[in-house]
Amino acid sequence: HRDLHSFPTRRSSDLFAESDYTLRMLSRYVQSDRICLAPPGVDTAFFYPADSYQSDGYVLSVGRFLDPRKNIHLLIESYQRLRESAPQSPILVLAGKDGISDEELGYLKTNGLAPYVKVYRDVTRQELASLYRNASMFVLSSNQEGLGIVILEAMASGLPVISSVCGGPGTAVVEGQTGFLVPVNDSVALSLAMYRALANPALREQMARASRKLAEERFSFLSAGRIYLERYRQLLA
Repeated sequence: HRDLHSFPTRRSSDLFAESDYTLRMLSRYVQSDRICLAPPGVDTAFFYPADSYQSDGYVLSVGRFLDPRKNIHLLIESYQRLRESAPQSPILVLAGKDGISDEELGYLKTNGLAPYVKVYRDVTRQELASLYRNASMFVLSSNQEGLGIVILEAMASGLPVISSVCGGPGTAVVEGQTGFLVPVNDSVALSLAMYRALANPALREQMARASRKLAEERFSFLSAGRIYLERYRQLLA
């Protein structure tokens, strides 16, 4: 966002914004009629739900956890709170390219969380799709996201999503219907949202179906592509 002041707007007839958040950011520097809300698509044929919802699956998060903006410590702290109030909670699975820092690994050991948190590094795309399908819900604890492609992948995989209100996720997650949105950097709110979802399997399954439906209707390659094609037609006309 620090580069928006020097954005070459004079050479751009129209701009595509991936979320309402980025649209608001761009509108500070570009006329609103030149910006089109156009979230990128997700491969709903590759990321798809299990044959039946995995109500007893794990809690999943996916991301570049060494990036401080992902605020993985918040998720670990929230999960610790969750286990304190509900010791039978499912395990937490963290999947990404680089894993988590030594400091966070030390925190897991010191606080007795190591047996309940599984970290997967360098997962293949096929492994990632399988991790999504076998999870019970998806959680994102970021401080900032332009949109959050992992949210779209989770929704396409039929998962309820709990995310911090960190910009882009509000474009995809419908509060109370496909998941829950919580304040940024609030471990209490995040743990309570996870507890609320885990305590109500019927609600989670309902959200799982709604997530997949919304992913197909709005974020599939076909649905997302129509927005771009229509804008191109308007410009060419």
